Amino acid sequence: MGKGYKTQNNTNKRFAIAFLSLTLVYLLFHLFASERSIPNLMTLSAQQIELEQKLVVLNDEKEQLQIHVTKLQPETLDQDLVEEYAIRMLGHNTNGGMIIIQNKNS
Repeated sequence: MGKGYKTQNNTNKRFAIAFLSLTLVYLLFHLFASERSIPNLMTLSAQQIELEQKLVVLNDEKEQLQIHVTKLQPETLDQDLVEEYAIRMLGHNTNGGMIIIQNKNS
């Protein structure tokens, strides 16, 4: 085996090392710095959990509002609920008495 074989073998090794180094840099970049990197995925997972919790709260509020709407429809009118709304909005009840509502914070 002559000198040409050793030179070609060294060139192949250098090319393989360079190729593997670039491949490693490429993979590490995408693993830690790209849009789909591990830190971004962890952030998105945390946001997903937070948004799912907000969705549960909003669904509960929606159910409560649907119950109130049902109670205020003409065929299923709840007199107590109407009186409660009158007290809150107008400040007096059906008997003519004045009601003062204080904030919970004060």
